[in-house]
Amino acid sequence: MSPAYHCPRLVPLLVLLGPVLWMSTVSRAQGPQGTIRFHAQVDQTQVVVGESITYSLVIENPTQRGASPSAPDFGGLEVVSGPALSQQFITANGATRSIVTYRWELRAPREGSYVIGPSQLALGQAYQTDPITVVAARQPQPQLPLDLQRDNILPAQTQDSGVNAMLDGRLFLRQTVSNPNPYVGEPVLVSIQLYNDRVNFQPQQIHPPDIQGAVVEAVFQASSVDYQLVTHFGRQFQVAPIWQAAVIPGKPGPLTFAGFALDGGIPVNRRATGGVGDPFDAIFNDPFFGPTRLSVNLPAPQVSLNVRPLPAGAPADFSGTVGAFTLTAATDRAQINADDLVTLDLTLEGRGAIELASPPIFPKNSDFELTGQNYKVEKENKGGTIGGRKRFEFVLHPSRPGKLEVPPIRYSLFDPFTAQYRTLQTRPIEINVAPGRPQPLMSEIRPKGAGGGALTERDLNYLLPIARLDTDRPPGLIFHSILFWNGQLFALALLALVIQRDRRRNRLDPARVRRAGAWRALKKRLAACAQKRRKGAGREELAADLEHAVRAFIADRFDVSPEGLTRPEIEQLLHSCAMPAERIARLCELLEACAAIRYAPAGATAGDIDLWSQEIAGLLKECHAE
Repeated sequence: MSPAYHCPRLVPLLVLLGPVLWMSTVSRAQGPQGTIRFHAQVDQTQVVVGESITYSLVIENPTQRGASPSAPDFGGLEVVSGPALSQQFITANGATRSIVTYRWELRAPREGSYVIGPSQLALGQAYQTDPITVVAARQPQPQLPLDLQRDNILPAQTQDSGVNAMLDGRLFLRQTVSNPNPYVGEPVLVSIQLYNDRVNFQPQQIHPPDIQGAVVEAVFQASSVDYQLVTHFGRQFQVAPIWQAAVIPGKPGPLTFAGFALDGGIPVNRRATGGVGDPFDAIFNDPFFGPTRLSVNLPAPQVSLNVRPLPAGAPADFSGTVGAFTLTAATDRAQINADDLVTLDLTLEGRGAIELASPPIFPKNSDFELTGQNYKVEKENKGGTIGGRKRFEFVLHPSRPGKLEVPPIRYSLFDPFTAQYRTLQTRPIEINVAPGRPQPLMSEIRPKGAGGGALTERDLNYLLPIARLDTDRPPGLIFHSILFWNGQLFALALLALVIQRDRRRNRLDPARVRRAGAWRALKKRLAACAQKRRKGAGREELAADLEHAVRAFIADRFDVSPEGLTRPEIEQLLHSCAMPAERIARLCELLEACAAIRYAPAGATAGDIDLWSQEIAGLLKECHAE
């Protein structure tokens, strides 16, 4: 039997004490829940430069809403985003805990030790977190091959230190010099190559070096990037030639010039908080104008040449030419008349600055006289060397008939490959000169009558005396002639036929009409853009109108859609109408400048855009179809 039946007074007592016992149990269960805990934490204390870390302030069991901690001193760490607030409730063993978290995303801009200071929280009483130390080390880079380590590779430069760290060793320019110790007049080949290790990089503008004290002969400048896979000691790179030039020093001594530079961009995924995504996700696969790009500058190191003077002991007839050349001679004919001219062709061919080679000197002789001369240059770049051929034409006149001889031609030069002076000499050429053709003489006019004597009117009867000319009749007006009006009617009929046929062709071939009107449409669009500028339109609107005008012209000229035209497509279309590569590259640069103003406003002014408009008109004038 239950004890309650034995103790009737126990039941009312339990009824009175039940709520008290239940409240005591709940109070004990809420004891841990009511304890406030406040601490700071990071997801990692050892990071590399540019890597993001998460710093959190955690409040457990806050007693009042709206109470927030103070932001600590991050000790030099960059704040990428934050603070971000989150809250969660955890129930375990019948007890519920509330956790409020404040998060910041931080990044170390450089190597070193960073101390995050304490944070303060006031909830009935003061709470404070402990400081946290974060150590940042340089990001481990792939080891460059030995041959690249000796080339003084310079790192890429952007406005984002984290991206700079990621690009280091993966995107750079390699500069090679064919000969750092040339002689005066010896060409030095300076080459620039772009090295890319899985970076989505789009080149935009080339900045050649400013070279003083030398002749610079451009050899190559890329209008588009053509990558090839190259392996250096087991590591693979995508490599593309960018620029090449021959530098021909003009005087001995040190020759130093500023390095080459290449501007471009990489597409970045910027989160809403302002963070930067990973740029190493593709290789050069973005459209012509990327919507979101981070500007990148790739510098090349400074070039220093030690230019040596030419050695002593030059021949008396030294021409000043430096190179490894050969000289050959030939005439266009072996037999001529004394009244004819013969052409002597001299060909200077080999390695060196062929365009700067001095002309040979035709020696004075008794057989032939030099009456004129000309030259023509054919430059070549084979196997990384500068050279070609230079043809000299000497026009000679024989001094007399007979078996004459074109004298040998001497030509002295300095060969930098053997460091010696050399004298070239052609063989004499024999020419058979026949006597000149007899010249016709004016015969004496004799009268028809016997003997000589003075000429009479009868002897000149083939001449009509002036008195017989009818000079009294006035001339008639031309429009009084029926032949005149017949000619006018015929011309009008022919014009009508041409107009009718042209209209028929236009109906059957609308693409022809579009091509024919492309240039006029471009001039109208450029004039409208200039009028907007005079009315005070903004840079973004002017840049957009200018870019649209160029794209519309190209679309009309080649009968394609103006939407979605990429840079390679534009280059291919303009190349098909024989537009020079340097003009195509300049036009694409101006298009990119317009896009830069539209998507990332730069320092260009409305006046600059007006100048761009005039330059674009000049660039496109040669390829329009009237």
